[in-house]
Amino acid sequence: MYFVGTCGDLGVGIRSSEEETPLKYVALGFHHDPDPEIFDSALAIPEFGKLIRLNYRFGSRKIFDGDYMSSQRYLVCAADTGFVAEPVPQCEGGTLFDLNSEQNPHAFIFTPGGIDHGGWLFGGACGIWPTMSVQAKELSKRYFAALTKGFKTAIGKKRTGGKERYKIGPEALTMLRSGAILRTVEAMEIYLPERAV
Repeated sequence: MYFVGTCGDLGVGIRSSEEETPLKYVALGFHHDPDPEIFDSALAIPEFGKLIRLNYRFGSRKIFDGDYMSSQRYLVCAADTGFVAEPVPQCEGGTLFDLNSEQNPHAFIFTPGGIDHGGWLFGGACGIWPTMSVQAKELSKRYFAALTKGFKTAIGKKRTGGKERYKIGPEALTMLRSGAILRTVEAMEIYLPERAV
């Protein structure tokens, strides 16, 4: 379930969804603290709507050197449930704590997308995978429906050569029609079907 929208486009749906079902968000991936910061709204996340520069290390090995831009991904679940962090001992000592979808089947993955340093707008996604609970799948579908209410349909190219439907928000649509560059989660081109131009 893919979308592309500005903070203004997404904010309306996020507020609506969070009013219907109180939620909480935590960054997906490795953390130094077993209790990382949890947000009660996507709009409270400091880097929401911006791509972040990744600079990951595993021990002494650098994975991304800061030249890779990405939208942070978040686990999202109902506010009355918690997140499970898996401890991962490190070869060089210490422990990192992995917040992942396998340990949290009651949550879905939300990738908000955002603006990169060059002003390109990248799309996002609400992820569904086979090991998710039925409740998490339903929560993800309701969230996506609220998030993209009033959006139009656009097409995003896939690296494999296929196409994917994207819901595009009003502000993002105006940007696209005025010549701005919009990209999919995979950094491929987003365009309008001829009937939507």
